[in-house]
Amino acid sequence: MSNKHFQLFEKLCGHQNYGQVVLATTKWLRSPSWDEEQRELQREGELRNRYWKNMIDFGSHVERWDGTETSARGILSILEKKPSLVRIPERESVIEQKTRRWF
Repeated sequence: MSNKHFQLFEKLCGHQNYGQVVLATTKWLRSPSWDEEQRELQREGELRNRYWKNMIDFGSHVERWDGTETSARGILSILEKKPSLVRIPERESVIEQKTRRWF
């Protein structure tokens, strides 16, 4: 996701709701070679420390989805928390039917 997308996401959800966000990584190899595993770990570290750091600092969860039902259920168990409303004011979005240019 680009920085524009993260900024839009924060405007919609608010950083106070990041604790209810799961950042799921995919395409984990089931039996990676040592080199492949190191590349995967390096990429995950880059996502955590560069792109997702702000969201993680505000409580977002990072989980690996490896294509199995077990890992999917683990991710879903985090999402079972009571959802919060997005931060778009009802008056602007529904009553006044305004459209906004977010980026």
